[in-house]
Amino acid sequence: MPKLTYLEIFAKEPARAARFYEAVCGWQIDQRGAEDFRFSDDAANIIGRWTRGDGGDGMISYFTVADVAASVAAAQRLGGEVVRPPYHEGDTIIAKLEDPSGNVFGVWHFAERR
Repeated sequence: MPKLTYLEIFAKEPARAARFYEAVCGWQIDQRGAEDFRFSDDAANIIGRWTRGDGGDGMISYFTVADVAASVAAAQRLGGEVVRPPYHEGDTIIAKLEDPSGNVFGVWHFAERR
């Protein structure tokens, strides 16, 4: 069963958003670059990051799945669209999909490092 494990949150000002969520949600913030802010919440077992964008973009949820390629195929078969085809990022394979209602979400699974 897929589990929500990663959030990509759009923000006009990632640094300000990171401070906000740190204070409001108690998230642990990790600054990895000028505008690269990531967070973790051990209690909820979730991680994520902020991406520069306007507040109207909302956030993208990422779910762990057994096989990204199989999930992409199922999404296409059922009327979904591939926003970003499967790609490697470190030790994960990730894809972004759009459901028939226009909601964008991601799926991922661990893979061997390339």
